[in-house]
Amino acid sequence: MAEPSSLSSSCFSSQRSETQKGFTDPEMAAAQQLMQLSGDEEDNDCKSKNKGNPDGEEEELEQNQSEITSAKIEEIFGREEEEEEEKQLRPRKRRYRSLVHIYMTTEPVNVKKVRC
Repeated sequence: MAEPSSLSSSCFSSQRSETQKGFTDPEMAAAQQLMQLSGDEEDNDCKSKNKGNPDGEEEELEQNQSEITSAKIEEIFGREEEEEEEKQLRPRKRRYRSLVHIYMTTEPVNVKKVRC
C-alpha cells in the first residue's frame, strides 16, 4: 500500500500539469462543468416547454446547446490567446547594449605583443 505522503504528492503533481493555455487540468474541468451546469437550466426550461417534440428536434436542441457551450469556452479562453498574440507583436525589450554603445563608452585597450 502506498504511503499517504506519496499519494498526496502525486495528486498535487497531476493538478500542476498545465494545458497549452496556462490553465491546469482541474481548472479546465471545472470551467467545463460550470458551462454545462449553466446550460442545464436553460435546457431544462426548453425541454419542459417542448415535451411533445420529436427526437429530431431534441437532438437539434442538444447540438445548439453544445455549440453555445463551446462558443462560451472559446470566448473565455480565446481572450488569453489574443493577449499572447499582442505580446508577440510588441517590440522586444533590449536585453543588452548595442555594440556601438559599448565601443563609445569604453576606451581601447593597449595590447602588447608577447614573444613566445
